[in-house]
Amino acid sequence: MQGTAIVTDSFAFLRTGLPVFTIPHRIRLLGQEVEDTELTADAMFDRLVRSGRRTSAAMPEVVPPKPDAVRATLELAARESRSIVAIHSSCMVSPIHQVVASASRDLAGVSVRVVDSRSVSLGLGFLVETAAAAAAAGSGMNRITREVAGTVPRLFASFFTESLHYLERSTGLTASLSRLGSLLGIKPLLTMEEGRLIPIEKVCSREQLADTLCAHVLEYTQIEKIGVMHHAYADVATSLRERLPREIPGIRVVDLPYPPGLAAQLGPNVVGVLVVEGGL
Repeated sequence: MQGTAIVTDSFAFLRTGLPVFTIPHRIRLLGQEVEDTELTADAMFDRLVRSGRRTSAAMPEVVPPKPDAVRATLELAARESRSIVAIHSSCMVSPIHQVVASASRDLAGVSVRVVDSRSVSLGLGFLVETAAAAAAAGSGMNRITREVAGTVPRLFASFFTESLHYLERSTGLTASLSRLGSLLGIKPLLTMEEGRLIPIEKVCSREQLADTLCAHVLEYTQIEKIGVMHHAYADVATSLRERLPREIPGIRVVDLPYPPGLAAQLGPNVVGVLVVEGGL
């Protein structure tokens, strides 16, 4: 048996070859369920456009993974270790945390800690890499869990989206406000607070968008990592990747994929900036 095994999910942005176990999300799309590893955000939205269906029932939805698949991954991890730390996407944007917690109770002779990252993508991946490094150095499950939990407050994310009707489900935006915002051309900027997507202000132009997102990033101090993701906003993403290193000397901006599971929450036409602050 090796040290503590690390488990995560497909929302995590991870470097290739990291020794962790990954559980895929599932997406319900046009009446069918598929693993998000079989899709891209572009392919998902293309299917919706080709279907011609515009109703809320046709919108993609992240659904819980099958319990058998979750148990199979945990059992695979348990072959390597009698202790597992499972670090997952924010429970406010994904149901996977609850399913893993439930499945872990059925593992006889194995101790499992399930951690809500309150984040996605770069932030979630950073926690997983932190945990994997600690496990490789010989840290036990309790110490790894404490280190991961202490890092969660250092993760931040801001997202801009044009698709107000998607936010009716992911943020609780009412249908009437969604229609009014669409009529007025209001496009919201959201932040992730305590794992929940919250609209914080409106943005009206692409030029204003790059300035606003850049300003949000510069509010943080001792930045360790920055990532930018987008869908159909390559110009704004490129502007941010060029501007931020000038504003923060020595920083490298990571080009992040737009996970289809997150795309099901935010919709098409999105720009997101994710930040990891350095430790004290």
